[in-house]
Amino acid sequence: MRMKKIRIPDITVNGALTIIASFIAAVIIVSTIYVFAAGKVTPGKKTSAPAQTVSQSENSSAAESYAAFTGLGRIRTATAPSGEKKDGAGIPVVVSPWFSYKAGDVEFYEELSRKSGILKNIIKEYFSQQTAETLRKKGEERIKSELCAELNAQLTLNKIQALYFSEYIFLD
Repeated sequence: MRMKKIRIPDITVNGALTIIASFIAAVIIVSTIYVFAAGKVTPGKKTSAPAQTVSQSENSSAAESYAAFTGLGRIRTATAPSGEKKDGAGIPVVVSPWFSYKAGDVEFYEELSRKSGILKNIIKEYFSQQTAETLRKKGEERIKSELCAELNAQLTLNKIQALYFSEYIFLD
């Protein structure tokens, strides 16, 4: 009795990967068709509730949401020269101011965008008129309140309630 040789086809790595990928794609397609046919899901319907943002959760009782205006970007300027420096130049300062406003207030946002150049110049001028020592003695909170008052003098539709710095650095 002679045994017959059974020939097993040679499968390359690429061929094996192609078979596996085809199998996975078929499983995904079949399960998607099944879920829609069974009526468990409707296309375009969002099933989970969106996560609340920090500003929405803080103000949920007031039913108001706020957006951040960051259109002024990073502002680089120099302080007024102090007696310490021999070259008569001030110390470089980098600030990134931002503030919140009511999210639905499109007119105020447009005013802020339109006047962003003026607002940047006010901030640059504020820092360039004072020495680094004076600014350090005043402290960040007082600087913010003084800047807020100067910025609000330029705005007509609404006022900035609080000014924040995401960056406030003296480059000594």
